[in-house]
Amino acid sequence: MDGLGLGEGDGPLPGPTAGPDDLAYVMFTSGTTGEPKPVGVTHRGVTGLALGGGELLLGPEDGTLLHSTLAFDASTFEIWNALLVGARVVAVPHHPQALHELAAELSRPEVTTAWLTAAVFHLMAAHHPAALGTLRRLAVGGDVVLPDVADAFVAAHPGTALVNGYGPTENTTFSTLGPVAGRDRSLSASLPIGFAHPGTSCYVLDERLDAVADGQPGELFVGGSRLARGYLGRPAATADRFLPDPFTTSPGSRMYRTGDRVRLLTSGALEFLGRTDDEVKVRGFRVDPAEAQAALAADPQVLDAAVLADRTEEGAVLVAFVTPAGLDTAALRERVGRSVPRHLVAERIVALDALPLGPTGKVDRRALRELLPSAAGPGPEGPPERAAALPYPELADSWQRHTGVVPGPDSDFFADGGSSLALMRVVEDVRTRLGVELDFAEVYALESYTEMAGLIADRLGAEAAA
Repeated sequence: MDGLGLGEGDGPLPGPTAGPDDLAYVMFTSGTTGEPKPVGVTHRGVTGLALGGGELLLGPEDGTLLHSTLAFDASTFEIWNALLVGARVVAVPHHPQALHELAAELSRPEVTTAWLTAAVFHLMAAHHPAALGTLRRLAVGGDVVLPDVADAFVAAHPGTALVNGYGPTENTTFSTLGPVAGRDRSLSASLPIGFAHPGTSCYVLDERLDAVADGQPGELFVGGSRLARGYLGRPAATADRFLPDPFTTSPGSRMYRTGDRVRLLTSGALEFLGRTDDEVKVRGFRVDPAEAQAALAADPQVLDAAVLADRTEEGAVLVAFVTPAGLDTAALRERVGRSVPRHLVAERIVALDALPLGPTGKVDRRALRELLPSAAGPGPEGPPERAAALPYPELADSWQRHTGVVPGPDSDFFADGGSSLALMRVVEDVRTRLGVELDFAEVYALESYTEMAGLIADRLGAEAAA
């Protein structure tokens, strides 16, 4: 204790020096100009999230699973909702993880509460539902949650309180929460994002910032005590998104323009209808394709770039089109990945002679969208005989199903169009079809099909020797 300066005679410990409205942290979120914006979150926002009550109020007997990166605002919930009430934080050994690795962590008896992105929840519910069923409460969100998957899980695991959560970083992680159990399915075909979380006010407004009639679509604005201070050093961006709140008499109150379209159901819950701009959720992160495009355009070997969001069974993925045609796209992805977060690196990069242009000289994004993998037709890319001589046809089949490309010995999973979530599916296929459990972090670092097959061979050889 003496080495920490807490020995006898040192006097009382210093009291807190920060106030409720001082900054607790700064977290970057996407910007429409291609430049990320620094969101300044206050201590009041964090304590309000953790202690304000509602569906995710924990107790000392609880434990949250910390598996989100600290650059993702879900970590605010995973850490402080636990620590501020004397509960446990159970940290995973590394990130990201294969499904069977995540299932093992969720099944630990000290873990009672967890948060998963919608895409990971869908995969876990399909392959390891029993691990989720050990939890007292499970929050899901970050993107649209499939109602059939959620309803089936609730029916099979009534002891786990499944909650659909929604909220921008600018309002400290969660703005609305909606229990899945007991919802009225006749009111909405989709899964509602729920009701205002304590400390948040929700307004559904039109273009003139007037309230729309219940049941009518409008843009969601959120207010209350957990709003961020704004974008640090960006007064114009702050003024554009953080507006005076005309619906409260509290002086200085503001509301945040989310850019999300919603409608209010007769139950009082909100239904998500989509975005008013180009932002998408990629692995739970809010991303403007312009930001990923700017990262590519900054590379000295890229002459021109355009990025679109493509919808797959894993959720939204970014697909980039760059010029010139001779670019080494695998090397380009690696270079860009050294300068921006992983979720801003396009999952697939297509090199073209030139980007298609419309009559006004602007990039013809409709023409580019016809080149997206999801629009390319049912046939896989590449000659099928290329995979015939590869070891482990089960791996080749899974690779092809989740990338749309027939692999060769030197194929790179991500260069072929695979995503992190698709790789989770491949690792799960290897586990179920070949009986080999692979470490996701180790597989993630591999550069070719041959390396992945070699890793499988090593595991099978070790098991045979044992």
